[in-house]
Amino acid sequence: AAAAADTVGVTGVAPGAKIMPVKALADDGSGNTSSVILGIRYAVRHGADVINLSMNGPERSLALEETLAAAKAAGVLVVASAGNDGGNRDTSPSYPASAPGGQVLPVAAGSRDGGLTPFSAYGHSVLLAAPGEDVLSTARGGSYSSTSGTSVATAQVSGAAALLAAARPSATPDQIRDALTGGARRMTRDAQMVGSGGWLDASRAMARLIPGSGPRVTLSSRRLIRSKTGRVALRWRARGAVGAVARYQVRVG
Repeated sequence: AAAAADTVGVTGVAPGAKIMPVKALADDGSGNTSSVILGIRYAVRHGADVINLSMNGPERSLALEETLAAAKAAGVLVVASAGNDGGNRDTSPSYPASAPGGQVLPVAAGSRDGGLTPFSAYGHSVLLAAPGEDVLSTARGGSYSSTSGTSVATAQVSGAAALLAAARPSATPDQIRDALTGGARRMTRDAQMVGSGGWLDASRAMARLIPGSGPRVTLSSRRLIRSKTGRVALRWRARGAVGAVARYQVRVG
């Protein structure tokens, strides 16, 4: 979500974001709903803008849903992993991803070929997909490792949500969620298995939240260039959500 852009290791989706670590589960990933509730309340109380819940459980909890609703009312977007059981969340709910009333933004794991991974949960209620196969990220002990799962996909959506929240602090959780899902890029495969039918696209989401904020590139000079050496230096300026630009394409002709 927020690894620093310091040319070391990896860079997060929102490298300028601040992380608030809240431990609500044991080292082996086990835990109970009451601890998760306390963790969410702690994060809201201490000023979180986005809460990442990369966890799943089979039991529905009204107390958890009340806590999620309170977080949303406080202006906090909660992003949740859809789960790695390959299940249909529309018919086989898992929590907190299946919490009702738009309390969370559920995320599926996308594969390298543009569809969903075989293990990813899916369904119309799963609103967005993000890369979830062999994602290189930070690991404990200061190292790096590749991980697969809806958990890492969820963290990338949380990072994108942080970008939008920073760009427009007055935006509500619903506005950020709608921008992320509405700006999704169409999947090349399995589009019908995700609510938005699309992949996370931070740049398009930003443009939906703040019209006119998309990246714009202008050449510093449009004059004809003649080279005696066969080498040409080009300069250009980019404005807007340039952090979401993956690459530039230069055509010579």
